[in-house]
Order: sequence, then C-alpha cells, then structure tokens
Amino acid sequence: RFGLGSTQSYVTGEIKWFEIPKKAAQDKLSTIYYMRCQDWGKETEHSVILGNDKRNYEVRIKKLKTQTIQLDDFSDLPTFQVEPNTEYLSGFVKKGKMWAWVTDDRFKVPVRVVAKLPIGTVSAELVAVEGIDGWPYRKKN
Repeated sequence: RFGLGSTQSYVTGEIKWFEIPKKAAQDKLSTIYYMRCQDWGKETEHSVILGNDKRNYEVRIKKLKTQTIQLDDFSDLPTFQVEPNTEYLSGFVKKGKMWAWVTDDRFKVPVRVVAKLPIGTVSAELVAVEGIDGWPYRKKN
C-alpha cells in the first residue's frame, strides 16, 4: 500500500499498518547517516522523522558545542557534540539523555556516544577507522 508501512509479529503473524509521512522516514541506523549529511556549520538544530515502534516521531537533534576530544587510538579529534530529544523512546529510557560527539570535518564520523539512563551510564568510543581515504587523525604510535 502506497504511503503505508507494516510490521508483522513473528509470534502471532498479526500485521499492523502505519502511515509513512511524505517527508522521508528513517530508521535508527539511517538517522545517523542522514544527520551526517546535514550542514552543521550553519545550523544548530536539525530534525528527522524516525519510524519506531509502529509510529513516526519527529526527532530534533541539537548541536551543543564544539570541542577537541582525546581517544586512546587517535590524535586529538575536533568534534561537535549533539543531543537528540528522547520523547520518542518508551519506558525508563525516556527519562534518560544521550549525547554524541561527531568529527567536525567533512567526514562527520561519530566518535563517542554517551547515554545516561536511570539505571546507569552507557558509553561507546571509536577504536578503529577503515575505508575512509584521507582520514587525518592517525593512530598514535
């Protein structure tokens, strides 16, 4: 059906339909790539439609600040920090916050993610880069 998406339960086989907005909806992974294509030099906030849990949500992502960060396996990384709103999340995760640091260059590679949840903090950092020609932040020797 045009303009509709569906999910199907593996347990019951039930199919549920939901509307796909005219502005292209993204999933969680493609949202990262979509946001990397945006002009963060001129704009401090971007939004994307996220299809999640059988519904569509507008996710606003704000640029908070620029800063140089240090990771063990790279030279100093010029980055900008972003924060998505979390209203689209459900349960206890909705009460949390998340931040990501992205290289402030043409590559816009996510290098650090931190999520503060009611039960604790989860973080991830980039440890290797492959397939990017001209990556300027070589590993330290």
